[in-house]
Amino acid sequence: TRPVIGMVQGTDAIDLQRGISFDEFIAAVIGQEAMQLDPHWRPQYLYMENIKHLSKVYRLENIGKLQVDLCDITGSSLQLRHRNKTRKSDELLTGIAAMPSADIEALGSFDPRSFESSDMYNALADYYQRDLELYLGAE
Repeated sequence: TRPVIGMVQGTDAIDLQRGISFDEFIAAVIGQEAMQLDPHWRPQYLYMENIKHLSKVYRLENIGKLQVDLCDITGSSLQLRHRNKTRKSDELLTGIAAMPSADIEALGSFDPRSFESSDMYNALADYYQRDLELYLGAE
């Protein structure tokens, strides 16, 4: 994220303590050509569109189904785990999208849907429309 933070803050000497807000991050990302983006936030359909034998897409919350299907296909036993889980809660927070990332980190857990009230939310959904379609059609 350092290049994006530097772009938003307008300096190479970035202030990681202050960070940037979700809205600032989204504006910077969707303002770039998709192929110029860091692979972590590049639209994922770009990696998948030319794979000839792609038959299914799985959601992370259905990793157990992926494990069963892979065992059936390969005849091997394997165990997939979900590591580094995000802490979540049912607490919806308003204004979180405009908060600096350091302030968000200090909040602890909250409902990720809190970001849906962002002014950038619809622009983000438009930019990642094909990814959303893949996600909604995933098992």
